[in-house]
Amino acid sequence: MWTYHGSLPLRCDAAGVPLPELCIAVAQGHRGVGIGGMLLDALFADLAKDHDAMCTNVHVDNPAKRLYERKGFRPDGQGNGPLGLALIKRFR
Repeated sequence: MWTYHGSLPLRCDAAGVPLPELCIAVAQGHRGVGIGGMLLDALFADLAKDHDAMCTNVHVDNPAKRLYERKGFRPDGQGNGPLGLALIKRFR
């Protein structure tokens, strides 16, 4: 799990600064047991020190979308690709 800033940012803050974008994966045999949620909680604690928000792009049919929404990400319009959804997690 990490964040990055793409050359074309998914979303920017009010000042035009690109938001850090989430990139995460949990190995197939380890999904559904809370690992993704624990990783997200650790990332949120770290990022919230220096950032007001972060974002991610998820396919509209990706089951991980439910996890992101439970963890406070909210839809923010079209993401990357025709079935991409941009999500934003605000820390303040």
